[in-house]
Amino acid sequence: MPDAFFFSSDYLAFSLLPLLNEAEIYKEDKLPRIIGFDNLVGRFPSPYTFSSIDINPETRGREALRLLLRQIQERNCPYCHIRIATQLVVHGEK
Repeated sequence: MPDAFFFSSDYLAFSLLPLLNEAEIYKEDKLPRIIGFDNLVGRFPSPYTFSSIDINPETRGREALRLLLRQIQERNCPYCHIRIATQLVVHGEK
């Protein structure tokens, strides 16, 4: 069994927790860690250690606007990737 589950958003992680609880495949002392993305939630009561990847909202907005304006100015602009600094936020150790 995996030591951790990674989700593309915090909301998705928390919406799937009931399924993990129903599966009853883990022992209380060996629960997997849950890792989400966006650091939107994390204060929901849960027996799991929850962590989230945080992105500075100002940086995200600035980069999103920059890409949107570039696509408006250059209609044939190829899809591009950007890198933004992230930070792991651990909401609690069990």
